[in-house]
Amino acid sequence: MAEKQSYPRIPASNWWTLRSQFQKTLPTVVTASYLKSLLNLTNEKGAANLLSPLKQMGLIDDDNKPTQRANDWRSDAKYEDTCREILKDVYPQELLDLFPGPEIDKKAVADWFMHTAALGKSAAEFTAATFILLNQPLSAMVEEKVKKPKTQSAKAKANGTNQPKSRVAVTSNIETSVPVTSTVVPGITTPSAIPTPNQTLNPSLHIDLQIHISPEATPEQIDTIFASIAKHLYAK
Repeated sequence: MAEKQSYPRIPASNWWTLRSQFQKTLPTVVTASYLKSLLNLTNEKGAANLLSPLKQMGLIDDDNKPTQRANDWRSDAKYEDTCREILKDVYPQELLDLFPGPEIDKKAVADWFMHTAALGKSAAEFTAATFILLNQPLSAMVEEKVKKPKTQSAKAKANGTNQPKSRVAVTSNIETSVPVTSTVVPGITTPSAIPTPNQTLNPSLHIDLQIHISPEATPEQIDTIFASIAKHLYAK
């Protein structure tokens, strides 16, 4: 049975957030509470799990204090050299020879960790992701940040232009009654005009007409209202 070995695992988002904070200022000591607050983690137990990989990589010492390597790691000029040092210190030469980077087959690396380190599939994939992260040039991270907004913009544009074309229905809700003759009906207001439909228009015009009639209106007045509606809506 393959001997089980331990390799660092750290999410890429945590990696870059921590490095960005180190660029601002190196903490005196990296504690679980420090990581919890910085990385917006739900509990200190999860944050404490990140201390071990940081120690394995030599970014903090046994007292959880940032090392000289951490100081080099936060420098853009020294970042890639520092990652190469970490790779040589942490991983066996066999793995480095098989996958020199930066273009690495994640599945192949995960399979290697499953076989060599006796890891489960999920753990092996997580471990492989960290190994690949260390092999990536700093420029790849910068390019990825630039790509994301463009990709989202392209998707939004595509969603806007690829929608199926359909007839447009224009709805006009008129919450008033139509004009009648000189007879004044209590409780009824009249609009200045009701549009006459133009049968050559495309798209067509759809009108929802709401009529508010006073309970005091007589049957004759109601008949007059509907006669006026017919006159305005259907007259050519």
